[in-house]
Amino acid sequence: MENPYVLDKDGFDDHQKVQVSRNASSYFNHFREIIGLLVNNVMVQKIIILIIIFNSIMMGIGTFDFVTGSEPLSEIFGALDKICLILFTLELCMQFTYHGFGIFDDAWLTFDFFVIASSWAMDELRVIRAFRVIRAFRLIARVESLRDLIDALVLCIPAISGVAFLLMLIMYVFAVMFTILFRDVYADGYLDEDYFSRIDKTFFTLFQMMTFDGWSSITKQIMVVYQWAWFPCILYMLMASFLVLNLVIAVMCGAVSDVQENKLEDQIKNANSELSQKNEATIRNLENKVDELTYAIEKLTKALDINESGKITETHN
Repeated sequence: MENPYVLDKDGFDDHQKVQVSRNASSYFNHFREIIGLLVNNVMVQKIIILIIIFNSIMMGIGTFDFVTGSEPLSEIFGALDKICLILFTLELCMQFTYHGFGIFDDAWLTFDFFVIASSWAMDELRVIRAFRVIRAFRLIARVESLRDLIDALVLCIPAISGVAFLLMLIMYVFAVMFTILFRDVYADGYLDEDYFSRIDKTFFTLFQMMTFDGWSSITKQIMVVYQWAWFPCILYMLMASFLVLNLVIAVMCGAVSDVQENKLEDQIKNANSELSQKNEATIRNLENKVDELTYAIEKLTKALDINESGKITETHN
């Protein structure tokens, strides 16, 4: 039978190896906890936010001629950008040390990973180096109000999809109508541009009108030929702009309200859970004290039971 305590060439038996392995695992877990407390510390996160803001401002200033036209300044700005990227990478490495591959279970940490990885990839490609400014979006993961807004946007995607479908339906109906009604106005020389000769051009024109960009000028040019043209144009503006815009606002407000309610419910649940745990601990302490008191009474009763009758024996002097 094999002896489990036979020493190997390193001078350790199997029991000692297991113990060393357990100690190493314990030390590493303790190290991970320290790293997690450090990188997720409130002050550290505030410093990261300041670095993100500083880096974003520096990238914006770096587009001015006095920077791009000066080689020393360009090198300074490039060095500062590299330092910020190194700091972001260090923070990401600390998060990876703490979470392990569980970092990809968190959407915001995953977003940070791809932003930083793409920043290193873009560093050597001059053409797409401008996209490094997407690092500014990391502020979303750090500011709670912005995270709540993004969560609200995600929650209202189904409703927004319905509003978008309604808008496309309205635009399609009016695109077909306007193309049929006004396709010859440009050929007759009454329009400064070809707005309605084909349905694709009409779609673009309607999108332009929906943003209030020159819609009154287009309408007035059409009214030179068709005086009643103001009616379908204003009707489209009311339906596409005011109605749909108000629907989007209503959906967004509802989604933000839902997110706030969910946060409030989570806070209430956490508070109830903490209170329940405290109550359970208090009850256990009281039960332990009652048990101790009962034991003390039983011990005292036995001590006073001189006749062993099960009752306290009275003594007379």
